[in-house]
Order: sequence, then C-alpha cells, then structure tokens
Amino acid sequence: VALVWTLGALALEASADETLKRHRAAKGSRQKTCVEGAWAWSRHPNYLGECCFWTGLWLFGLAAGETSPWLAVGPALMWAFFRFA
Repeated sequence: VALVWTLGALALEASADETLKRHRAAKGSRQKTCVEGAWAWSRHPNYLGECCFWTGLWLFGLAAGETSPWLAVGPALMWAFFRFA
C-alpha cells in the first residue's frame, strides 16, 4: 500500500508540474488559469501530490512496524500548511 500510494503521489506531482509547464509555454496562456489534466479537478494538484508523498513515507514507517506518533508529525504539518497557509 505504501509503495503504490507514494508512487501515485510522485506521478501526480510530476504530471501536474509537466501540465503546468506546457500551459505556461503555450502562446497566450499567461493570463489564463490552467484547467487541463489534474488541474481540471484540483486547484493545486502538485501540492496535493507533495502531501500524499509525505503521507506515503509515514505509511512506509507503519509498514516497518514503527508506531511512534512522531512519524505522523511530518505529514500532518504538510497537510496543515497547505490547508491553512
């Protein structure tokens, strides 16, 4: 589960970044909002991918048998930062 989650997060982040790069390179798109690919259903899919990646690292820790609540601090702070910042 951790591997699939983390690879999916990386794929989402890379796809979102590439889509935004192509959008910005397109002629006349500088003033328009990107609504292609993952950007069609999320305002910031690259940030969503980043948060999911950190959650995946936490899942790897759980899979390894590490149950310290401190492992959840990183993902929790990432989600809180992107939610409330």
